[in-house]
Amino acid sequence: MIKSWWNKLKSNSGFSLVEALVTIAIVGAAMIPISMVFTQTIGTTVETRKQLVANGLGQEYLEAIKAKEFSDFASVFGVNTNIEINDSFTQDTYDLMGLTPLPKGYRAVLSYDTSVDINAFALPTPNPMPDADIIIDIPSGYMNTVILTDTSSGNQMTYPQTPTSSTDRVIRIRGDRDTNTITLDYFDQLTSGGGSIDSRFSITVPSTDPVIRLLMGEGRVGTPMITRIDIKSNLPQTIKLYFYEEDTNSVKATTNIISGSVSISRNLNAVDTYDRRILGIKVEIFDTYSGKKLGTYTTTKISE
Repeated sequence: MIKSWWNKLKSNSGFSLVEALVTIAIVGAAMIPISMVFTQTIGTTVETRKQLVANGLGQEYLEAIKAKEFSDFASVFGVNTNIEINDSFTQDTYDLMGLTPLPKGYRAVLSYDTSVDINAFALPTPNPMPDADIIIDIPSGYMNTVILTDTSSGNQMTYPQTPTSSTDRVIRIRGDRDTNTITLDYFDQLTSGGGSIDSRFSITVPSTDPVIRLLMGEGRVGTPMITRIDIKSNLPQTIKLYFYEEDTNSVKATTNIISGSVSISRNLNAVDTYDRRILGIKVEIFDTYSGKKLGTYTTTKISE
């Protein structure tokens, strides 16, 4: 047949109606699979784009909710534990919730669950305050004072006992095997000479490792001084220092171990239990037109 068409072309004669219809049928049959490929490619591209948008929305909403304080959850969920976000939401509503508006064609369901098993998470074990032989209380810069307490006798001293204009100080801890005592001295300068000594404070060394608890202030009053703790000991026991402090404390202290066995524990919390709360947060994104769920995104929020 192809040879017949070729001969007709050379002879400048036209196609018959039957030949034209056959040609159209052949070309049409060849175009069907090609058009199906194009249609499928376009459909896949649209679905991929929807999925990418859904993934972005899900992660963004998840992080936005997780970043909120527990007290702010009411601004998102009201009295419920879930809420649906759709086209009825106004910009003011999104602003109140602290969320980015959904694009047209998408719907989201946000929810949280308070029944998550907290034991499934590897949370830190609280550190209770150990019994201390000496308490060094460095309050919030008030009059640049340091309060020392002998817990066995209840004796307490406040350093410095005389006013000072110094902006730094050294608290020297000495463990003496010969006298079986631990002595604390207060110096009003960090320089090599140490400045003037204000007074002495000493206790008898216990049979166990002596424990010194340091309570760091929050620095809300006055100007905190630069504080250094020097430790020098020849005791057979280990002197244990426990610093109870927060990142927000402006009252800081450095340590300088000159000699002896010393252990230091820092960044401890003064409470012996944690008020733990945990939420399971879930975000679901849907295609409004088809009703298809495009993705489910989950995370947990832990507060201590």
